[in-house]
Amino acid sequence: MVDTGASVSLISKYWARMHGFAVTPLGEGTSVDIKGAAGVDVGIVGVTSFTIQLTPTLEMDLENVLVSNG
Repeated sequence: MVDTGASVSLISKYWARMHGFAVTPLGEGTSVDIKGAAGVDVGIVGVTSFTIQLTPTLEMDLENVLVSNG
């Protein structure tokens, strides 16, 4: 489920690949510093966009979703 109160939305590269999302690599010189719950760096490889259908009549468009290496 999408956390609408989060600063960023994040999915794994595996999940993006499983669902056929195109991942745009981060531009040269661009970096994103995200830490996991244990304080470990989360490697970001790119961004993607997609639509989630929440109910038969409600869709949510997500843009600039970060894609992690893990």
